Amino acid sequence: MDHPVSRWAHLYGLPDPGVPCQDVLDASPAALDHLADSCERVADAVETGYGLIRQALAMLEQAWSAPAPAAAVTSAGMHFRRVAAIGQQAAHAIRTYASGIWPAQSGVDGALTSADRTIVDQGLIPDPPPLPAVHYQAVVGLRIRLVEHLDATVSPISARLDRAALALVPALGPDPRDGLPPVAGNGFGPAPLYDAADSDARNRVRLARDLASSSPVRHAFAASVQRALQRAADAGEVVQLLHYDPFHPAGQGGVAIAIGNVATADSVAVLVPGVGNSPSDASDTLDLASDLTHATERAASGRSAATVVFLDYDVPVSWPGDTVVPPGSSAILPRLVDTASAANDLESVAGGQRLAEFVQRLRSAMDPTAGLALIGHSYGSTVVSRAATVLGPDAGVDDIVLLGSPGAGIGPRTAADYRAVPADHVYALGFPLDPVASPGLDLAAGLINVIPLAAGGPYGPDPNDGFGAQVIEAPSSASVDRHSPWFLSLLTGGMSDVLARSGAGPVANLNQHELANYLSGAALAAVAGVAAGKYAKVPVKSGR
Repeated sequence: MDHPVSRWAHLYGLPDPGVPCQDVLDASPAALDHLADSCERVADAVETGYGLIRQALAMLEQAWSAPAPAAAVTSAGMHFRRVAAIGQQAAHAIRTYASGIWPAQSGVDGALTSADRTIVDQGLIPDPPPLPAVHYQAVVGLRIRLVEHLDATVSPISARLDRAALALVPALGPDPRDGLPPVAGNGFGPAPLYDAADSDARNRVRLARDLASSSPVRHAFAASVQRALQRAADAGEVVQLLHYDPFHPAGQGGVAIAIGNVATADSVAVLVPGVGNSPSDASDTLDLASDLTHATERAASGRSAATVVFLDYDVPVSWPGDTVVPPGSSAILPRLVDTASAANDLESVAGGQRLAEFVQRLRSAMDPTAGLALIGHSYGSTVVSRAATVLGPDAGVDDIVLLGSPGAGIGPRTAADYRAVPADHVYALGFPLDPVASPGLDLAAGLINVIPLAAGGPYGPDPNDGFGAQVIEAPSSASVDRHSPWFLSLLTGGMSDVLARSGAGPVANLNQHELANYLSGAALAAVAGVAAGKYAKVPVKSGR
């Protein structure tokens, strides 16, 4: 929303009240009423069809003494009545929701009018105000109070409308096709729980809407996602936008993007990146997902594969790539909090739950015979680990892969504690010179944690050592730098400096930890072997 209050919110690092304002004002009760009219017309037409069926039934009963024809027509009539009832229910729910939009928009208009009046009366524009420096702080204080007051006024209005929209979901859940008899080949019968192509189409409509939005945050997020999609499409990939949310989780936004068609693939991998990644900056990760997809197809001798990049959890240290906080914003505290969250695995609790819910939807869209692997890198491995404890054995997950993991996170003590897969289908890989996979990381992180953490350190037990996982044996493809920063010396318990001074060998490097390193060379071939279900192609060892 192009309003002074929105600009000031960004300038002073405050929540932008223009976002909920625009969300409410963008709602179209007239369009919803038109949709309700359409639902009612369909329901009326089906109800008329039911009346004709009743007439036909009376004639059938006179013409045939056998019960089968009459029973068939009676069954068809029942199905028609169910379809009509679904349409009427949807129309009523839509009208109820639409009736709440008018007062919500009136409330937002009133709040904006009041804010405009305050701006004029207090002389809060132009920007910067031509005042002596001694008075400027007072103007800033008035602006901040105005932003906070408007946010406190409109946010509850937007939240009530959001709750009403959520209450609308159950009424719109039934598919009219559910009321039709399931006849093979005619397209009738219950619709699938989740359809990837339909989800992609719906999310791209939301993306296009945000690209045209006056909200700078929504527009910037949509533009960044569009660039990532276009780059993958230009490379000749089939790209599906399976999840799109410009605001959640924790304000950084969320996406799930597939390289390959998950509905037809013989093997699907869900790749969860870690610290430093952002849903606003996913192009490079999609390139790696493409590499994994094609490597999986090679491992499976040409059978089709797909890889889904899941960035719908609160990724620590995502702020350098996030578009939610505009460049130059003074919102330092959220960035510090975002950075500090990398010091333990607490974000994996909510993140693992979100991943588990996504996996359940994804599984219903896949071929029942297709394989499904969950692959987490760095902090993403704690999210995958948490999801593996939440998902049951009926979730359809075949394998878990933990790459460059700081630990298995809250919950599991060994691979046998996972509910989603048996222990022999849990794989781990940590390069010896990867400082994040080093035991020293727990010591360093433990020094800055101020809350008690579970046994096993800030990130839980090491998947590569005594956890019971199948430890992949593959060399690193990254180059090695003999000069180690001081903090890497700490992470490796001082061994970096010893090795560097003695000349006896290489030292820990951050480039050893990069996802690009774990998805290249022999490591990529091994991970692809797991994803393809070709376990004989996966070299493993008994421990690190």
